[in-house]
Amino acid sequence: MQLSRRHFVAGGLALPGLTGAKTPEPRPNVVLILVDYLPSWILACYGDKNVRTPNIARLAKTGVRLLNHFAASPAPGPGRASLLTGRTALQLKGADSIRKANRR
Repeated sequence: MQLSRRHFVAGGLALPGLTGAKTPEPRPNVVLILVDYLPSWILACYGDKNVRTPNIARLAKTGVRLLNHFAASPAPGPGRASLLTGRTALQLKGADSIRKANRR
């Protein structure tokens, strides 16, 4: 039996409908917090009494503790530029800000 292109395309389009509807897997929730020069000991949820951080304290009360972090560069400008562009600080050639990284 020879299959024409029309039958092949029509069968390919109907195939997802025949497999049955599956519920999609739940996506993970991601919170991205960008802060320059903020040590963890200054946050109220880690024991500081002077600086109030109500939103981060609310996250900590619900079970979210931000114990790990990653910085692509020790300086905030190249670190933020590498996070937003996907390039390393070496590839950005010492970009001081995101504006310089976007000129390329």
